[in-house]
Amino acid sequence: MKFYTQFNILSTLKFNKPEQRISVSSPIYILRLNTRKSFQRIEMSASNQIKSNDIPVENLRQTKSFDKAPTPIRVAKALCDTLQTAGKRAPPSPTKTTHVRLITIGPSHYCEKARWGLDLLENDPASTLYYTEDAHPPMFHSFASVATSTTGQSMVPALVPDDISKPVLHDSTVILKKYCPFLYPASYLDEVDQMEQDLDRRLGPTVRLMIYYNFFSDKKYDPSMVELMSRNTSVIESFLMDKMLNRGLKEGLKKAMGISDAKAQLSEQIIRDVFEEYSKKLSDGRPYLCKGENVGFTAADLTLAALAGPLIMPKELTPIHLKVEQIPPRLYALKQELRETLAGQHIISIYHKHRFGIGAAEIQTKSSCKNSPTSFRMISIKQGRRNRIPVAGGVVLAAAVAGGAAAILSKM
Repeated sequence: MKFYTQFNILSTLKFNKPEQRISVSSPIYILRLNTRKSFQRIEMSASNQIKSNDIPVENLRQTKSFDKAPTPIRVAKALCDTLQTAGKRAPPSPTKTTHVRLITIGPSHYCEKARWGLDLLENDPASTLYYTEDAHPPMFHSFASVATSTTGQSMVPALVPDDISKPVLHDSTVILKKYCPFLYPASYLDEVDQMEQDLDRRLGPTVRLMIYYNFFSDKKYDPSMVELMSRNTSVIESFLMDKMLNRGLKEGLKKAMGISDAKAQLSEQIIRDVFEEYSKKLSDGRPYLCKGENVGFTAADLTLAALAGPLIMPKELTPIHLKVEQIPPRLYALKQELRETLAGQHIISIYHKHRFGIGAAEIQTKSSCKNSPTSFRMISIKQGRRNRIPVAGGVVLAAAVAGGAAAILSKM
C-alpha cells in the first residue's frame, strides 16, 4: 500500500511550558504512487464537506532526530532504551531457521494484517520462517521503528530481517506481497490488488479514526485505552503511556490522525458504505471475495478481515481486544450492526477458517449450547523478553526509576 502522509506525531505533543510547544504548520497530504512512478493527489467523493483524503492512512514521513525532541520525549526514550529490550524468540522447531522481527502497535489492524501473513508462514511446516513481535504503544513504537530505517520512517508494521542484506519493510501490503505471494494468485492479481488498495484506502484509516475518536471522547475511557495500547509491551512503556496520555500524547494522536467530530461522522459513513458494497459482492453466495472455481482465500479476504477486526472483534482476536464493558457504547452498537451484514459474517468466517493456516494448535471451548463442543483458536503475541530487569527481582529498582520519571514528567 503505497501511501504517504506528512505528519509527525512527536512534533504535535504539547506541554505546559511555552518554550516546549511545537506546532505543525504543514498540511496533511495523502499521495499515491501510480503506475508511472509519479505522485498524485487522491480525490474521493464524500457525503459532506470533509474530504476522506484528509484522514491520514499510514505514516511514512521522516521523523526528526530524537536528540532535538521535547524533553519529555527524550526522557521517555532514554528510559525505554535503558529498561526494555526487543528480545528474540527461540525457534519453535528445528526447521524454522529464518527469523524476522515485526515492530508493531499491538492492537493496530495494519499490524494484524502483517502478523496474519507471518503466522500463516510460521504455521506452515514447509516454511523456514518464524518471527518475534516487538509491540509498543502508539508514539513509543517510533523509538524502535525509526532506529531500523535509513530514512527515519516511523511507520509500523516494520519488518526487520536478521539478514542485514535484506531490506527493512515498512508497509503492511508490501510485507504481505513480499512474504506471502501465494495470497496473490496470478489469474486474479488485478482484482485482488484493486480490492486490497480500496480497503487499505477506505477501511483502514476510517476504522482507526473511529476507534481512537470514541475512546478519546471521554476521560473515563483513559484506563481502558492505556490497557489496550499497553498490552504485550514493556513495563516502562505501560507506565509512561499511562503518565503521558493526558500530558500531550492524546492531543498529539488526535492531530496526527486528523480526529474531529466531522471526520468521525464521515468515517462512520464510509465504513457503512464499504460493508454495504462488499456485502453486495458476497450476496451471490460466493465463499470468497474473488469469484471463480480455482481461487479461494486471497489477500483481499485477509485485508477486509484484518482491517475490520477492531470493529467486528472476532473471538480469535480476544487477546488484543477489551471486554465488552470497556468499549464505548457507540463502538459497541456499530460492532453489533456490522456483524449482522454479509461482509461482517464473511469476516467472522474468514478468521475462523484461515487465521492460523496449517498446523496451528486449537483451543477447545464450550459453546452456549449444552454438550456442543466448539473449536476455535486465539492469536498469541509471539514475543521475546521485553524487560531488561526481571519483574520479580527488580521491582524496587523499577519503582524507583518510574517514580523519578513521574517526577520529571509532572513538571512538563
